[in-house]
Amino acid sequence: MKPVAAISIVVASMSLSAGLATHTAYAAPSPSTSITLTCDRGVDAIVSLTLHPSETDTGSLGQVTIACGPNSNVGRQRNRVDVPTGALPATWVTIESWTNSSGTASAGCPLSGPLTFKNTCTNDAGIGFELVVR
Repeated sequence: MKPVAAISIVVASMSLSAGLATHTAYAAPSPSTSITLTCDRGVDAIVSLTLHPSETDTGSLGQVTIACGPNSNVGRQRNRVDVPTGALPATWVTIESWTNSSGTASAGCPLSGPLTFKNTCTNDAGIGFELVVR
């Protein structure tokens, strides 16, 4: 085989490989929201919330109930979940209910807000829990 013919075959083979590689598509990961609930020692808490696309769009992207504490269903002081929201990312959260064992008045905790939403709800002694939604 002549050297020119061998080079042509190698170049054609590389061109074909490069052409196939340019057509490989990867799907972007779907949007998700991370929710973390952290309880102080000896505190049990349950938070129910709804994720929304925006403050004005009240359509639900997901409803979540999350718990933490020694007597909760997870039995840990910290609980984290990732919630897929479909095609749209969540940018607003509405808290449906706060329940806890520390005597914290849920009236003092915000009921909605933009993401990243971070709130610490404590009683007068500074004992309670923290919710982070991002």
